[in-house]
Amino acid sequence: MTTGYEAIFARQIEALGKAGDVVVGLTTSGNSQNVCLAIQCARVLGAFTVCMTGEGGGKPASLADACLRVPSRDTARIQECHILFGHALCDRVESELCIDNP
Repeated sequence: MTTGYEAIFARQIEALGKAGDVVVGLTTSGNSQNVCLAIQCARVLGAFTVCMTGEGGGKPASLADACLRVPSRDTARIQECHILFGHALCDRVESELCIDNP
């Protein structure tokens, strides 16, 4: 495993991840090498992988188990949708765990 910036997320997954985890990678362009390496590392560990990308999907779309593509090439719109996806995911997890929301 390399130790440069391209491995920043993969190194964390390597240290903390395990089979059965869910790993979510975000990349606006779909070309972030650090996200690609993280997804590859997570798959080796047996984690379920999801990527959130822009319209094209890029390489992570073919590496991950699931891909949420925002149908836009506008960076701001893509990032806004990624935030929305994140909030929706947290809401669903809290509902499943029966965590009270004020």
